[in-house]
Amino acid sequence: MYRESEKIKQADMWKDPRLEMGRRALEIYNNSEGWHHRFRNEVTNRVNEEIFKPLYSNGTGAPNAPIRILVAMMALKEGQGISDEHLYEQARFNTLVRSALGLQNSDEEVPTESTYYLFRQKVSEYAEESGRNLLKEAFEGITKGQCQEYQVSGKRIRMDSKLLGSNIGLYSRYRIVHETIRKYCTANGITELAGKWNDSLASILKEAAESVTYRSTKEEVEQLLAGMGQLLYRLLEADGAEKNQDYALLKRVFGEQYEAECGPGGGKKKRIKLREKGEISSRSLQNPHDGDSEYRDKGGNKVKGYSINVTETCDEGSDLKGALNLIVDVRTEGCSISDVDYLQDGLSGAQEVVVDKIEEVYTDGAYHSPGNQEYCKGKEIDWVLPCIQGKPSKYDLSFDADGNLVVVNTQSGQQLQARRSQSRNPDAPERWVIKDGDNSPIYFEQKDVETCELRKRLGEIPKERLNIRNNVEATIFQLGYHYRGDKSRYRGLIKHRMWAVSRCLWVNFRRIHLWVIRKAGNKENGGAGIPKGSFVFNFLRGFLRRYRFIFGPPMFAHSY
Repeated sequence: MYRESEKIKQADMWKDPRLEMGRRALEIYNNSEGWHHRFRNEVTNRVNEEIFKPLYSNGTGAPNAPIRILVAMMALKEGQGISDEHLYEQARFNTLVRSALGLQNSDEEVPTESTYYLFRQKVSEYAEESGRNLLKEAFEGITKGQCQEYQVSGKRIRMDSKLLGSNIGLYSRYRIVHETIRKYCTANGITELAGKWNDSLASILKEAAESVTYRSTKEEVEQLLAGMGQLLYRLLEADGAEKNQDYALLKRVFGEQYEAECGPGGGKKKRIKLREKGEISSRSLQNPHDGDSEYRDKGGNKVKGYSINVTETCDEGSDLKGALNLIVDVRTEGCSISDVDYLQDGLSGAQEVVVDKIEEVYTDGAYHSPGNQEYCKGKEIDWVLPCIQGKPSKYDLSFDADGNLVVVNTQSGQQLQARRSQSRNPDAPERWVIKDGDNSPIYFEQKDVETCELRKRLGEIPKERLNIRNNVEATIFQLGYHYRGDKSRYRGLIKHRMWAVSRCLWVNFRRIHLWVIRKAGNKENGGAGIPKGSFVFNFLRGFLRRYRFIFGPPMFAHSY
C-alpha cells in the first residue's frame, strides 16, 4: 500500500555520525546555517510525495525508497553537474550530503541504483502516457511553499529562454534515412527483402552512413538518398510491418523526406519522390536516436535540440539590498518553438506560484506579438519591452481628436492626407490609404497604428527600468552552467524537462541559502539541538567511541 515516508526521523544515539567527529567537524555539521541543513529543509522535506502516487497505483505496490530522497538526489546531481557514479559515492560516504538527503544515521542505506533509475523511468513513461510531468508539479509545490514562507511577492517577473543541443550527432539527410533504416531492421531482425531491393538493404546494414558519405561524392550521395525512398516504402508496406518496433519512426522519416505519387494511369504502383530541402520542416527528425529533437537557426546559431524558458521574480529592491527572487516557472520544448509561444503559459504558471498578483513583466522583443499584447492588457499586466521585432516604419501614425488618421513621413517631415479605404468584404478590418509622391498607394490598419504607438511608448521607458530584464541572463547562465558547449548529456524531451526542473530546484536552494546567510549578517550559529560544548554529549561521545563494540546493538534512541 502506497504511503508517504517520514520527513523527520529520530537520530539513533548509537549510530549518530557525530559521535565520531572532532570538534571542528562537529561545529560544521551542527551549524544550522550549513548548506546541508538548508537543502534538507528547502528541497528534501518539501517534496510532496502524494504527487507521485499515480506511479504506484496500478498494482505495482509501494516504492521501496522514500521518493523525497530520490527527487533530492536528482537535484543534487544536476546542481553539482556530477555523474551518477559520483552522486552515489557522495551519498554513501559524504556525511554532509547524507544529511542533506535526510539520512541521519550512519547505517541508513541510500536508495539503490536500480531504484533510482526505475523511478526516473516511471516518471518519464507516465509523462509520455498522460502528458503530466510529475517532477515539474513537485517543483511548483516546493517553490510555492518557499514563496509563501519567505514572502516572495512576484509583482514583477522577467523571463528569457535558452537553446540547448541534444546529446546527438549532427546528421545530414542521407545519414538520417540510412541510420533510421539500420535501426529499424536491427531492432526487428530484418536482414533481407524479396526482389531487387535486397542488395540495397544488405549494403545499408553492412556499412555505416559516415563510411558511405566519406568515399562518395555529393552527387552520388544524392542519388543514393533518392533511391532509398523506394526501400523505405517497401519496408513500410511489408506484411505485419505495423506491429514492428520503430515502425512509427520509419513512417515519420518517409513522410518528412519523401512523397508518394500515383503512377501513370492512377494504378497502385507508387512513384517515390525526394522532397526539396525547402519543404523539410524544422520539426522534422534530426536524429533517429532522439525523435524529440528539433532544428533551429537563431542568428546563425544552429541548434538541434531543445528550448528552455525560465520565468523568475524580480521584486523591487536590488539583490544587494536583500531582495529574494526565485525561479517560479520553467518550460522545455523542441527548439523550433518561438519565444512568443512561452509568454502566456509562463505568466499563468508563475501566477500559480507567487504570493501577489503579477503587475509587471520584463522580456526582450522576441516575446512580442499582438496576441500576447492583448493577453497582458486583459490581465492588467504592464509589459516592459526594450523593443519589438521588425523594422520601424518611416511613417508616424496617430489619431486626432476627431478620430481621423494622421500620417507623417518621418524622413521628410511632411504630413500626408489619409482617407478611409472601402472594401468589398464587409468583414475586412478598417483600412486607410495614402499617396506618397509617385509611389503606389500605401494602406494602414488599426494594428499598424497600435504598433506605432507601442514603439513610441517603449522609446520613452527609462534605461534603468529596461535594465531590470538584463539580470535574467545571469539565471540563464546558471541554468546551463555545466553545459558550456550548450550541449546536454541527455536525449528526449522528458529527460530534458526533468533536467531543467532539477537544475532550477538547485538554483532556488542556493539563492535561499545565500539570502538567509546575508540576512543574518554572516553570523555563525553554534549547534543545532545540542548545546555547543555540551559536557553530557562530549562525555557520551568519548565513552561510546571506546566501548560501543561491547554493548552491541543500541537499546534506545534519542531524538536530537
